[in-house]
Amino acid sequence: VVGDYKNSLYIGNRPYHISKGNILGVVPGAILGAGVAIFLSKLLADGSIDLLAPQANAFAAFTIILAEGQGDWYALGLGFLLGAFAEWATGMGTSFGLGMYLPTPVTFPMLIGGAARDWWETRRLLPKVEEIRLSEGSAASEKSRALMLLFTFMVAAGALTGEAFFGVEAAILAVSDELDTEQEYHPDSWTEDTYLDEILGVEDDDFSAVLDYALANPDCEILPDSVVCTETMSIKSWWPQARFAGFLLVNLALGGMIYVLFRAAGIIGPQEESEDESEVMDAELAD
Repeated sequence: VVGDYKNSLYIGNRPYHISKGNILGVVPGAILGAGVAIFLSKLLADGSIDLLAPQANAFAAFTIILAEGQGDWYALGLGFLLGAFAEWATGMGTSFGLGMYLPTPVTFPMLIGGAARDWWETRRLLPKVEEIRLSEGSAASEKSRALMLLFTFMVAAGALTGEAFFGVEAAILAVSDELDTEQEYHPDSWTEDTYLDEILGVEDDDFSAVLDYALANPDCEILPDSVVCTETMSIKSWWPQARFAGFLLVNLALGGMIYVLFRAAGIIGPQEESEDESEVMDAELAD
């Protein structure tokens, strides 16, 4: 919940709207969450996916140590000492712990982003702010510094929002990959319609490989002129192109909607000067 509020505030939402969205999302979230949990449990049972769950694994290991006494107490004590030393020496014990706690695919982009931010702040931000301070004063330099930092927050907000969109899209695409479809294999075209030849490791059009595959697969039926199997969508040769085209269309539509909303809010695009503002400017010029 704290992460929701923090990320939402970065992209301009108010706490009232965040709370309202969380409350409205309880019922559909519970329904969708149950469906996704069932789907993921099936894939985990089949061994199709391997999810990284650092928080669940950490709590499970800690609970086993406390409740059953099973585990490496020396490693736990060493972790306490390392965390205490990192906090005492640098004041960044939490960051040190998260670096060990989270998987490398999560922490490595954070490391790159932190290094890029440090380089930008040292080489670009501070010299520019100092130049403005010497020429225009401290107030102007602080204002410029705040505006330049706001730009970095907007970039981060865009990255957070884009990650959220991509996460939903990736989940939808992952589900669509596992949808069942009826696939008929013909002796003269079975290597063109699907990726079954690559899965079986067959380099020619030998249809006997398909027959052996059908005999070993209970979801296949051997007919006089073909073999009919229940397969997933990911086996079709045209599926990657259709999948990518759908991904592009969805993101183009989202980009268009965001542009229209931002244009209507006056954030981007030409700014139309209102009549009241025009009168105020005329009065100022007259003075």
